[in-house]
Amino acid sequence: MASVALTLASTVPLAVQPSAPSGQMNNIVYRIANPAPGYETHAFGFASSASFEVLSPPIRSRYSEVVWRTLAPVPLPPDIIAQYNSSVMAVTGWEVDTVRVTNGTITESVPAYQSYNHHYTAQLRGAASRLPAWAVGVPNLRYALPAETSPAAQGRPQPTVQSFNEHNGNEARQSYHGLPTGYVQPVESPVEFVFNPMQINTLNPDGSGTRGGPLPRASAAPAGASYSGILECPCSSRRNIDVAAGTIDGSPFNPRCATDPQVSDLLINKNPTCDIATYVGGMECCKDGMALLDAEQDIPPHVDEVYFRWRFYHERFDAAKHTSLIHLEWAVNGCDSGGPSGNPHNCAHIEFDVPKAPAGTPPQQAVATVTSHFQVKDMLSPNGCSVRTDPYCADATVAAARGGGVALVMAGGPLPLAGVPLARAVQRRDRRAPLPHLAPHGHGRQALRRVWLHMAPAVPVGARVAPPPAAGAATRPAPPGRQARKRLCVPLRRDGHLPNAGDLPPRVLIATGRHRHGPPSARLSICLGRRSSLPGPPAAPAVSSHAT
Repeated sequence: MASVALTLASTVPLAVQPSAPSGQMNNIVYRIANPAPGYETHAFGFASSASFEVLSPPIRSRYSEVVWRTLAPVPLPPDIIAQYNSSVMAVTGWEVDTVRVTNGTITESVPAYQSYNHHYTAQLRGAASRLPAWAVGVPNLRYALPAETSPAAQGRPQPTVQSFNEHNGNEARQSYHGLPTGYVQPVESPVEFVFNPMQINTLNPDGSGTRGGPLPRASAAPAGASYSGILECPCSSRRNIDVAAGTIDGSPFNPRCATDPQVSDLLINKNPTCDIATYVGGMECCKDGMALLDAEQDIPPHVDEVYFRWRFYHERFDAAKHTSLIHLEWAVNGCDSGGPSGNPHNCAHIEFDVPKAPAGTPPQQAVATVTSHFQVKDMLSPNGCSVRTDPYCADATVAAARGGGVALVMAGGPLPLAGVPLARAVQRRDRRAPLPHLAPHGHGRQALRRVWLHMAPAVPVGARVAPPPAAGAATRPAPPGRQARKRLCVPLRRDGHLPNAGDLPPRVLIATGRHRHGPPSARLSICLGRRSSLPGPPAAPAVSSHAT
C-alpha cells in the first residue's frame, strides 16, 4: 500500500465539542460513566503523551456490500520500529476513526450512516509474529488471526502480538480507550499493524450524502429510522437458506446455542438465532463480498473508499511499574467469543435476536432479557497457552498456581441507537456497589454492544477510575470485599421501536501480566433488559431485530 500523509484538511469532526482536549486525534470529550467524586465533568485523556498514527489499507465497496477480510499489514512508522527494536512498547491507549482520503490527505471523518463498522479485529505485531502473506484477503475470520512466528517468539516473557478490540463496532470512535495509569498492553519489537474489519456500505446511492437508501424486504428497520436496516444484516433473497439441509448458501448453520438454560437461556426461550428455520439475519447472511439487497434490486455502481485511522499512545515498558492487560470475552450465547487458544468453550456464533414486543405494549414494558451464567475459568485455557503469540492468552494453570482472586480494572457499557443513553445497573452478587464502566458515545445507528470487565490483581473489585493531576486515567481502589460470587445485570433502555440489540454480545475482559483470576467457583451472570422508557418516539412500533 502506498503511504498516505496524515495531513488534516478541513476535517469533519465526529462531534462539535470545542472543549475536547488538545493533542487528541478525535475532537470529542471522553467521559466515563461512574467517575470518582470531583471528576464528573472531567475530560479523560491518555497516560502517555507520545503517539503515532497508521492508516489501514483502503476499504472499497458498493452500497449494501460487506467487506470482511484480513487486510494487508501496514508497516509502522520507521522511527517507532527503530525506537522499540529489541525492546518493548507499552500501549497506554488508542483512538480510531473512519476517514476518506483525497490526494494523500485525510479530508473527512465518515459518518456511520455512510459506512458502518459492524466489528473489527486490530493488532500490533512484533518482528517475531508477523501476519503470513497467505492470510491477506482471507475472509470472515473472527477474533483469531493467523501468525507466522519465528523462534524468537518463544521463551521470552513479553507478547509479540496485541489485539485492540474494546468497543470495536460503530461506537469505537467516540468511546474512551485510555487504560488506567500503570496498566498497559505491551508488545515486543512492534513492526506492523494488522486490521480485519467487517464494514457495511451504507452510503445513500442517490449521491446526496444524507441518510437513506434502498432496503431489502427482510429489513426490520421501522419507517423513518435514523439508521439503515441493512446494517442489521438481514437475510435477503440473495441467500439460499435450505432448512432441510441446515445450510445457508451451502455452508452448515451451527448456532451452538447452549442446551443448559443456566449457561444461556436463548435456546429455551426459542430465540430465532438458534434455529435455521427462524433465522432472519446476522453474520451468516453478512459475509465478505455479500450484498444485502434483494436479488431483484440492482447494486448501485458507485464504489466508495474509506480508511481506518488509528492513533496509539505509548511509552517504553517498565516491568516495575506496568501491569499487562489482556481482554477475554463471553457471549450470552453461552460460550467464549474471544478467548485463548485451546479453550473448549470458544465459539463463533455470537449473536441473538431481540423479539418483537406485542402491538400496543407500553414502552416502559417493552423489555427483552437475555441471561448467561458462567465462571471465570470458562474463559481460560485449561492446558496452557503462549503469552508470546496468543494475544488472548489467559492460562488456567497459572491462575490456579497464584491462588485466584479477581480485581476489576474497567468495565465498558453498551451503546444504544442514535446515542440514546442506556440505563445501566451493573451489580455484583456479593455487594451492591456498581462496577466501574465506560460510557461509550456515538452517532448513527448504535445498539447493545458488550459488557467488558478488565480484571487485574492490583485493583480490587469496585474500584472507580479517576485521572491523576496531570492527565490520563488512574485507578483509585475501593475497599476490598468478598470476590467469590458476582452478578452483572445490565438493563438497557431504548426508544419505542427497539430496533437492534447490537453487533456483538456482551464481553468480559480480564487482565494477565501478574495473572490472577477469580477462583474456579466464582460465578457470574449477565442479564440484559432492553427498556424503551427514555424520551423518544413514544408511538413507534416495536419490531424484531437481531444482535450479532
